[in-house]
Amino acid sequence: SLTREVNFLAVKHLAEKLPPSVKLIHFSTCSVYGRADGVLDELSPINPLGTYAYTKYLSEAPVLNRGGTIFRPGTIYGVGDNFSRIRFIR
Repeated sequence: SLTREVNFLAVKHLAEKLPPSVKLIHFSTCSVYGRADGVLDELSPINPLGTYAYTKYLSEAPVLNRGGTIFRPGTIYGVGDNFSRIRFIR
């Protein structure tokens, strides 16, 4: 429930309460794509595999509905979660 509150409900609340003149820029995550090989872009299919990824995906709609911008940065290196694999800088 804490993940849902922080990643989704807080963003939704801000998107609803801020005046329309305020431009929202929201950092989501590349985890919304789930496991995938190859190059992904914003048109790639969404397949969130965990609670974190799912709530980050849900948080995008309130921002987009008011004309905001979403960034989905990728992890460059490190050990991922149960659904990820180790990533290295090349």
